[in-house]
Amino acid sequence: MPEAIVHQIRPGEKVLVLGMNGSGKSVIAQSIAAAWAVGPVLIVDTKGDDPAALIPNCTVLYHADDVVKRLPGRIVYRPSLDEKRRRRPGDPPRLQPLWCRFETVATKLWELSMSDPRPALVVVHELRELCTEQSIGPAFRELITAGRSHGITLVLVTQRPQRVALEARSEAQHVIALTLTDSAAREEAAQLLADPDQPGMVQLIRQRSLPLDHRWWYRGPDFRLSLHAPLAMR
Repeated sequence: MPEAIVHQIRPGEKVLVLGMNGSGKSVIAQSIAAAWAVGPVLIVDTKGDDPAALIPNCTVLYHADDVVKRLPGRIVYRPSLDEKRRRRPGDPPRLQPLWCRFETVATKLWELSMSDPRPALVVVHELRELCTEQSIGPAFRELITAGRSHGITLVLVTQRPQRVALEARSEAQHVIALTLTDSAAREEAAQLLADPDQPGMVQLIRQRSLPLDHRWWYRGPDFRLSLHAPLAMR
């Protein structure tokens, strides 16, 4: 991903990265995380095996309690199977076990933002694992809706943007879309990428998927839409 765009991302902004598996979305998220030089970095690898989730000088942890203890730092959280499946006493019944575990992490991040002036970066690989269209944990919602004022930058990665919470997919300053073969996903991407000066390009996104060659659409804070050359895959 071009450094010029990576360095356009300001503390507190939200970045949406959309694309099917293998399209290069994790590589883009990794580029942003690796370039984050100041402040804590938390990468949530919900699949637990994405090599593109790793960045230099990071610590890989498998339990939310350990993540909370190690923050601030450069951490990759790869939830264990137990974290994903086992419900603990006191867990809200409407929240899935992993959501409950991440709520403790989100709360810690929020507390740190009150005392640590350094901007934090949170990257979530496959956002659908932490919310749905209808539901999201309250602490995670707070990070998304109010984190900007505390310098918390979010990079939210998903292949099904239409199936995540509205709070998570709306009002992003940066939207990146790679190959999306699902028509509903392209429809949502077209709305998120909308450039009022280029309606024809938005219609093209809606109607036709990019080939799986790692080309990508980008819309920044100026709402100008552009198509970029294929990523250099690592």
